[in-house]
Amino acid sequence: MKRVLIILCLILIVGIILEASFAIWIKSENTNIYVAIDIEESNASAKYQMFVPLYSSQLGANEERSAYVKIAGRFDPQNDWYVLDDPNFNLNAIVACGFVGLSDHLVVDRLKILSEKELCIVREEYCNLCLENNVNLRRVVCDVCGGKGRGEYDYQNDTWTDGLDCTQCGGTGLTSCSCCVFKTLPVTRAMVDVQYKDYYVKQSEIINYIYIPANITEIDAGMFFNMTKLTSLVFEQGSKSLVMRSQCFGSCVLLKAPTSIAMVGRPGTYVLSDVFAGCA
Repeated sequence: MKRVLIILCLILIVGIILEASFAIWIKSENTNIYVAIDIEESNASAKYQMFVPLYSSQLGANEERSAYVKIAGRFDPQNDWYVLDDPNFNLNAIVACGFVGLSDHLVVDRLKILSEKELCIVREEYCNLCLENNVNLRRVVCDVCGGKGRGEYDYQNDTWTDGLDCTQCGGTGLTSCSCCVFKTLPVTRAMVDVQYKDYYVKQSEIINYIYIPANITEIDAGMFFNMTKLTSLVFEQGSKSLVMRSQCFGSCVLLKAPTSIAMVGRPGTYVLSDVFAGCA
């Protein structure tokens, strides 16, 4: 027993030093009880996760209907922002965001979906007023004021000058800029969107672990379908109900399906009989 504890302590110390993200499973002698010690010092998948802003449909979610609907636009993974199709859309109506995929799924084997996301929402990629004043707004930091509150960016010469009032924000800072707004939003839906089919995580041959945070209340049909290396699925316990649609974990051949949906740890969970069809 002492030897096991010493080995465990050494593994924990090494894992912390290396900022590892792994799980240690210990089997007690003469029993079938397994204890999981999950160490999540880092989330390597975070910087690759892609999101779209959502508004509330004012309806509850069921098998076919979502409680949250995507706002028209496109996510730019290079700049990590979302450009609205309608620059006049009411930003106050944006209440959540949905996870749609990974910008580089070839380097991620553990997917821990974020519970919330600070999403940069861009009304226009180039603001006419800023262009007139030679100000570049394409950068997430918003070079209009660089997050500093005051300053001027020369778009033509790519130079920054301190001490001048920003022509767009009046020197008040990034959040006052009408071209781009940051909103911290709960991630409420893992969603399939054909606009991002090149970034789907379904059919991944690399991902072996998925973590579903408590904020997520909907998992779309086929979202994590046929992930041939998936062996671990963790649901964060919470008070919000969860809708899991058809085949959302279907054909994950190495994933052992739960014997009871109560194992998900979320009250009011709604699932179809084929959610885990084709699993081990």
